[in-house]
Amino acid sequence: IVLSGGPTGVFGLDRRLRRDLKRIIASRSPFPAPSMPGTQLKVKVHPGQKHAAWVGGSIIASSDSFKTWCTTREQYEEQGPSAVNRNGAPRLA
Repeated sequence: IVLSGGPTGVFGLDRRLRRDLKRIIASRSPFPAPSMPGTQLKVKVHPGQKHAAWVGGSIIASSDSFKTWCTTREQYEEQGPSAVNRNGAPRLA
């Protein structure tokens, strides 16, 4: 399991997740704990997790298309919130 993204930066989440998953696996395993043949549990925190959002934003902002995706204040005041959808920004969802 690789933890990445904002909410996974909670201090100690990786240790708590590892502990809790070990308990769940042990409670469902026909083998006595801690011997669970064939089962390896690794919970890793992505090394760039803390800055991943900034890195992603930097990559998008440095693209040649970025300025065409931006909405100016004038556009927003003239067209309202729908102006944000008119500038061709990629849809994420």
